[in-house]
Amino acid sequence: MIQLKCVTGEMVELDNSKLSGSDLRELELHRLIARGQNFSGAVATKGKFRNAIVHHSDFTQVNFEEANLINVEACACSFKSANFNGARLIGAQFNWSRFGGATFNQSDIGGACFENCCLCDADFSGALRIGEANFANAIFNETTIWPNGFVPANAELLTDMDGQPWGA
Repeated sequence: MIQLKCVTGEMVELDNSKLSGSDLRELELHRLIARGQNFSGAVATKGKFRNAIVHHSDFTQVNFEEANLINVEACACSFKSANFNGARLIGAQFNWSRFGGATFNQSDIGGACFENCCLCDADFSGALRIGEANFANAIFNETTIWPNGFVPANAELLTDMDGQPWGA
């Protein structure tokens, strides 16, 4: 059992063996610290995770729609097929994490860092302030969707041994 004290003073207990698919809607989990947890399939719509620190955790298919992820620090996490639509990721630090199939429609990623992340198949086409985000050493493939005319600086398109885009 994990006990969390929310900003509101409310104590929330989560069974860490059942975090997968849990309902975290509108919870205020500022400064949450999680290491090696499985949140896959959880619903975190409008959740507040400002300044949370998460490492080696699974957020596959988590719905972060309209969530506040400002200044989150996430290292070596999976965000595969996560929904970040309308979320605020301002100043978030994502390192060595996977975002395959994740969507960022109308999400504010100004100042967010996706350093050394795998962005293959992610959809950034509707992301806000994408030019202010850091994609240093990130990898993406030809099915990663970027806004028209945007090319991430210092990121790398995966290619096969012949120099062709991966999967072409």
